[in-house]
Amino acid sequence: MNSRAKGARVELAAAAELNALGLSARRTVQYQGLHSDGDVVVDGVSVHLEVKSRAEIHCYRWMEQAIDDARRGRMPALLMKADRKPWLLCFRLTDLPCLFKAMLQDPAVRKVVNEWCRD
Repeated sequence: MNSRAKGARVELAAAAELNALGLSARRTVQYQGLHSDGDVVVDGVSVHLEVKSRAEIHCYRWMEQAIDDARRGRMPALLMKADRKPWLLCFRLTDLPCLFKAMLQDPAVRKVVNEWCRD
């Protein structure tokens, strides 16, 4: 499998995982063909998501790519997966308040977050 096909497969898998959590996510290349929105976009959340899947994780290098590629006003984040390991989400700790604010402003996302947090 060539790297472009693998990248597309991984991005689709990442979007599927986010959708399974109740979010509305899609691979941006298929949706708009714009790279400035990240690899996957989540409706209602202004995050630039870089998606990576490799045998070895290079979090800081990949996060730098997300930071460099993120459009102004979009929080850079990294959704990554090592071979045969669960998905991980990485973002700068200083962006945590912005993520909470963004997630709670959109009614559809707020509903999903409330469902996650039910006792």
